[in-house]
Amino acid sequence: MTSRSTVFLESKVRHRCIESREPYFPMKKITLVFLTACVVLTFGCRWVGIRGNRQIKTEERTIAAFTEIDAGGAFIIEWESGSPALRITTDENLLSYVESDVSGDTLRLRTHEQIWPTHGIKVVISSPTRADARIRGAVRLTVKQLTGPKFVFEASGASRISLDGNVDELLADMTGASELEASGLQTKTAEISTTGAADAEIAVSEALKVAITGAGKVSYSGNPTIEKHITGAGSVRRKE
Repeated sequence: MTSRSTVFLESKVRHRCIESREPYFPMKKITLVFLTACVVLTFGCRWVGIRGNRQIKTEERTIAAFTEIDAGGAFIIEWESGSPALRITTDENLLSYVESDVSGDTLRLRTHEQIWPTHGIKVVISSPTRADARIRGAVRLTVKQLTGPKFVFEASGASRISLDGNVDELLADMTGASELEASGLQTKTAEISTTGAADAEIAVSEALKVAITGAGKVSYSGNPTIEKHITGAGSVRRKE
């Protein structure tokens, strides 16, 4: 249809509306349809996924020995010292959607569908050696009474890790808005790298190396030698 024909038809419609005294508001009708579609899509998307049935259950799983963990999602994890063990507590109908497997020395935790637990997903694990952790998303990891020559971890997203105990060396790579609370972990040396708005709180006795890109903050206790490289608005300060 040509533009001239379109103008002609539009004038005809207006003319008929005037004759019948019916208002003609094509743009208002289009806007109303658009807003209605947005509301339907918005509220429809809110319910995508599998919701917990509020029947909380703990499931124990048999696993092989591991020294490292790799977790992504919204887990609340407690990592204890002991024989290899794994317990998951969440809504009963969601347990089958929580994946756990050991590959090499690494325990991996995932969810394979979009799920909505009513009280979170709590995971309690134990292993004789605790050496390395990689967490992403909104994972909360707690490691108590940590011992050994070295502990290494990577954290990204809005993940948080809490450590206490005694290790010789701590290596941390943090991105996003991740947080480290390790004021209760006594270390001789530590290397902390942050990108974004990640924050760390540690205790170091001998040597501390810090690399910050962005607005990250590192606070420490003890009297270590300090080597720092900062790009952006980040800071390194000693706790009073």
